[in-house]
Amino acid sequence: MVKNLIPLLLLIDPILCLFNRGDTMTNPCKSKGLKFKLDLHIVVLNDKEVVVDGMAAEVAKTATKHKLYEDKLKSILATKCHIKNFLETVPYITAEDIKKLKFPIMQIMGMNVHIYVLRLPCRGIYVVDNGFSFSFPCNMKLLRTETEKLIDGLSLVEALLEDLSLIYETSQIDPSDSIKRVVEGSGRKKKLNIKAWTTEVFYNDDYDTLIDDNEEDEQVDEDIDEQAEDE
Repeated sequence: MVKNLIPLLLLIDPILCLFNRGDTMTNPCKSKGLKFKLDLHIVVLNDKEVVVDGMAAEVAKTATKHKLYEDKLKSILATKCHIKNFLETVPYITAEDIKKLKFPIMQIMGMNVHIYVLRLPCRGIYVVDNGFSFSFPCNMKLLRTETEKLIDGLSLVEALLEDLSLIYETSQIDPSDSIKRVVEGSGRKKKLNIKAWTTEVFYNDDYDTLIDDNEEDEQVDEDIDEQAEDE
């Protein structure tokens, strides 16, 4: 499924983004000792330099309850690491711009795609919004409507990544008037305390084992239901 998705994601501006796929761990997660292996993640480029891990994505052949919540949790926690790492690279970001940050998360199960957005509207509070959903066209009837929604969904992701790139670029230089500071004898404006905005990511590795066990139980239940229907 990931291989089939890559050509579609290339609709997103290649100058803006770089795609990494196949159980990859992002540097922000590695630095925190979190072994989150993502099926796909997109990094945002600025002058060909990687500036932020912009989108996490997980892929599954079919939708099951435990797989859905496992992948969603992993993507959200990984994105939380990405936000913290991003804020450490933008020395002159303002509180207003932090509130504008929106990191996309993509979840693909079967032919269905859901896009979520993780944002930081106030200090220490993370919010996940449902952004957009679409399906891969699987027949001629759905080809037109679902293709339009697919393009809209990818356009949304591209717009969010462009916003991250812009905020990164505009937050590298002190915007205050240096001449005015000299004339008035005032000092530089104190930088924002980023640590007051973010919280650490904690994850219990035992949860993975619990998920695997529950996933097997769920698959057994599905097989039993299918056998009952056949009889």
